[in-house]
Amino acid sequence: MSTTNEQAVVEAQPTAHQVYGMVIYTDGSCIPNPGFGGWGMHGYMYLAEIPKKGSGNPDHILAANGYMLKSDMAKFAATDLKGSAVEKLKDDYTPVTPVHYVDGFGSFEGNVTNNVAELAAAYFSLMHAQEYTIDRVLILTDSEYVRKGMDSWVTSWKKYGWKRSDGSEITNVEDWKRLSELTDTLRSKGVTVNFEWVKAHNDILGNVKADRLAMIGTCHSVNKFIKNEINTVKADGYWNYSSDKHPFLSHQCLYFNTRRHLLKPGEYYLGYHGDSDDNFGNRATTSAFSVIRLNNPDKVIEDIITHQGVMAMESDNLMKMLLTNIFKAEVHQELAAHGHKAMYRPNPYRYDLVGMDDEPLTTQFKPAKLAYRAVESIAFLIEKLDQFIAKMPNLVVTDLTPLLYETQVKTGKKGTVESMVLKEDLRVGFAALDVQANYKLDVDTGELNQEMVRLTLGIDLLDRNGLKRLESLNPKVSLITWMESPDAFRHATVIEADNGVGIWAGMYSNIRFLKDVAPAPVTATQQE
Repeated sequence: MSTTNEQAVVEAQPTAHQVYGMVIYTDGSCIPNPGFGGWGMHGYMYLAEIPKKGSGNPDHILAANGYMLKSDMAKFAATDLKGSAVEKLKDDYTPVTPVHYVDGFGSFEGNVTNNVAELAAAYFSLMHAQEYTIDRVLILTDSEYVRKGMDSWVTSWKKYGWKRSDGSEITNVEDWKRLSELTDTLRSKGVTVNFEWVKAHNDILGNVKADRLAMIGTCHSVNKFIKNEINTVKADGYWNYSSDKHPFLSHQCLYFNTRRHLLKPGEYYLGYHGDSDDNFGNRATTSAFSVIRLNNPDKVIEDIITHQGVMAMESDNLMKMLLTNIFKAEVHQELAAHGHKAMYRPNPYRYDLVGMDDEPLTTQFKPAKLAYRAVESIAFLIEKLDQFIAKMPNLVVTDLTPLLYETQVKTGKKGTVESMVLKEDLRVGFAALDVQANYKLDVDTGELNQEMVRLTLGIDLLDRNGLKRLESLNPKVSLITWMESPDAFRHATVIEADNGVGIWAGMYSNIRFLKDVAPAPVTATQQE
């Protein structure tokens, strides 16, 4: 038996070529047409192999011919097509493995037409594609102008020296030339380049994203920012965006004044006043207000408030910010990345702003009507929060934390860990909390009395979801009361956390009339 080390010789086996491709949706935008223009692109580079895991998109699969709704898979399973037809359908629905996603947009100097913007979107998409070693590129455009031009017209124009067959000039000829030359360059390298048409405004995922990016390009043009930007993002985690919305930002609306210099960064005035802005300031029992102070101001909120102040030139206007729209994942992501260039003003006679999905971001109270009543209520809450922080004796403070949270102890390899958790009986759907409220009839004597009050979540207290999300921030919840008159007291709740403090109250429903208070003595003047 040999004692020497023998190295086995293994012949290198040929491997199958791995096919890489790119799918890019393109769109152009123009306001008006001609006018301020922008181009947008969205897509993905892929490996033509069945993915080992999901893409992370909840509704779509990625295929070589674009996004496919998962719900459409059932149509494929139920099809009775035969032969080549079923094979083509099978290819259409075969998932591919994404390598990276790509998002791009650009703006223009001066007025352009929508067709110029559409051509630019296709051109910059192929510019991105040529940076990679790939086998195929599919441009999905909602412009028949681009699709027909690249599939048919360009061949004829080249034949006649970049003129029409009758010798007339071609509109946007330089844009057509550069797109055609780039296409030819890619094809000369063995890359298959195809242009296909998709229907616009038909909820096609890639087209919707390209459209929004084109609008961002247009907003850059409006603001005289000239930029062409293409970003690639790794496939893992692309669809998982978190806005890091603070738990205190629980109400639907944030109220502010366009006189930015009067506002404090991180101090926000929130509330709910119903579906109609005419109700803002109307004394309805369902109205709610809160004032919060965050140690770290929310960048997106601050950017919007600052931009509104610039728009209004610091004039006095009351505004409503719709937090439910701003904190939609895609909207917030656009605002965080592009600031005021991801919003626009649809009406020159108002200071309203909308996002790239045309949903309102801010609305002006015009005319203000009863709105200044609400301003008074918010100012009153600010005063009570300041009094709480200063520990003023006119407030009675009752700790509600033990009613809402409990300490959970877990023992593991790293030792014993204690954490605060919302109590189990405060499960989803929990709407109100009955508590004993302490109050003082006489501030000087300091004698405490008690009355039962009901705190409605979302009005008198932070909503349940917000309370749950506060678990890791060491929350302390307090009920505060103060005498409204000898016969009634009012109440609010204050929450302190690691990174902020806030106060909540139903200012039109938080009064508690006392049943067993002795009537005030009748004076001689009253007897008369």
